[in-house]
Amino acid sequence: MDKITFAAAQDSIKYFSYVELQRLKNDIDEQISKDRVGQAIAGRENKISACSHCQGKSFIRWGVTSQGHQRYRCKGCNKTFSSLTGIALHRMRKPKK
Repeated sequence: MDKITFAAAQDSIKYFSYVELQRLKNDIDEQISKDRVGQAIAGRENKISACSHCQGKSFIRWGVTSQGHQRYRCKGCNKTFSSLTGIALHRMRKPKK
């Protein structure tokens, strides 16, 4: 979903009734529980403590990937990495599958 469509959907939420919001929340919770790949990625993003290349502890945020995952740049080796670097999900073309 592009940013404009998401912003429009997010803006329309304020017009929902309580019952509609509860239904939406239940649908969202169900989708989140089904998304195993997303859960694995979120878990890895919370655990990043060192560079994937040199194991250096000093790194900074360095933009996001095309799939929207946070990228980092190591201050020691100047290489970039993300939470998926070094695992099977790295460079995955079709994350929905």
